[in-house]
Amino acid sequence: MVASIDSAIDSNGTSGPLGNDTDRALLGVMRREHGGVFVGASTAKNENYQPSKHPGVRLFIAARNPDHDWDLPLWRDDRTTLVTTYGTPNSDVPAHVQTIRAGHGDLDLYEALVQIRRLGVTHLSCEGGPRINAAFVGADLFDEVSLTLSPLAVGGTIQRSVGIETFEPRRFRLAAHAADGDWVFLRYLRDRSG
Repeated sequence: MVASIDSAIDSNGTSGPLGNDTDRALLGVMRREHGGVFVGASTAKNENYQPSKHPGVRLFIAARNPDHDWDLPLWRDDRTTLVTTYGTPNSDVPAHVQTIRAGHGDLDLYEALVQIRRLGVTHLSCEGGPRINAAFVGADLFDEVSLTLSPLAVGGTIQRSVGIETFEPRRFRLAAHAADGDWVFLRYLRDRSG
């Protein structure tokens, strides 16, 4: 994730203006290393996600009520998979779209991750948005968090990187940090020792 120094996760609707070239390069490295990217449908739409440039990287887009332009190249790529609930009618999803179903009513992230692992993806990068991040943190399914701190202050009422879901505090420990000019890159690992 990337956030401004006043905790905003986007500027004018997208996160791009908050990062720099190093942030974008690190994102590419993480995607290649993990082999899979998990993202909410709103974030994928707002950030204009495209099929991965990296042959071995799969994209998993979570949506409870899928309403997409199914003819976009993203949905025509055989490495893109819709992650939705069992309650989503089959008629709402075209036959050419690969689909994982997990949970009734709400998406069951643990069940979704089990199915993703069966597809051979053992490491997954979660790229938000806030509701997806909150669901992962709430279910204690994050092993690490990578955060770019941007030197910008953007004001407004922008959401935080983890949405408003209530859960017990989760402890992480700082594993690495670096800077590029005024941007700071932080990597935290989940501390389960307590």
